[in-house]
Amino acid sequence: MKTPLALCLVLATLVGCSKETKPSPEPAGPAAAEPSGGVGTQKADITWTDAKGFERLPSASAMRVASYKYAAVKGDKEPAELAVFYFGPSMGGSVESNVERWLGQFPDVDKSTVKRSDRSIHGMTQHIVEIDDATYQSGMPGGAKTAKEHFGFVGVIVEAPTGNHFFKLTGPKATVAAARAGFFQMMDSVRTKS
Repeated sequence: MKTPLALCLVLATLVGCSKETKPSPEPAGPAAAEPSGGVGTQKADITWTDAKGFERLPSASAMRVASYKYAAVKGDKEPAELAVFYFGPSMGGSVESNVERWLGQFPDVDKSTVKRSDRSIHGMTQHIVEIDDATYQSGMPGGAKTAKEHFGFVGVIVEAPTGNHFFKLTGPKATVAAARAGFFQMMDSVRTKS
């Protein structure tokens, strides 16, 4: 009785040890993003090119199309985060309601210092909101909030043919300032999928 059991254990060990291990693929450099929706989201109908310095992450929630981090610059304690949202045609609210909600996440911001502009890239309007330095109230709506001082923010709402897409870059002000050029390279590359 012991011999068949011992033989099974030896065979199981040999089979388990004989598996080939394949090296992990090299991380890809900047490439065209193919965002796809998860549970509770719609599939985005736009594409863009990831910019240098932005590390694509698994989406932190089902509502996100894409998530990135930008490493903290010297003196900052945490990275900046870029979150991309798409809720579907006619979903996600108006441009103004989103801008007001974003500003509400920075309760001490002097609204006269908020920079707003619009531009057209590849036939789509981009509505831009920038905050250089304010206290950011992070947390889920209705949940506990954590105040983070001296944060920056760049938000862009892209009016695409099938609805608004929301890009939010948030983090310590120096890190957001360092990430700004790459963020706008991404925004310059936004186009509809063909």
